[in-house]
Amino acid sequence: MRYVVPALVAAVAFSVTAVAVVVGIAAIALTRWQPIVDAVRSRRWVIAGRVIAIVVVLIALPNAVSTFVDIGTR
Repeated sequence: MRYVVPALVAAVAFSVTAVAVVVGIAAIALTRWQPIVDAVRSRRWVIAGRVIAIVVVLIALPNAVSTFVDIGTR
């Protein structure tokens, strides 16, 4: 019984590590494929990425301001 918790932690940590390794290998493989690199570096993708980043910031901004005000008034 005393090894159940460490075994669960090890199993979860191994799963997360395995997923990270697979994602890393996929990212390396995709960056070696020139058509994908050219497509992602195109002006359309750059603008789309900037628009997505701005939208994410605007969505998160009200909650961030509320949190700052809450922390500042304590």
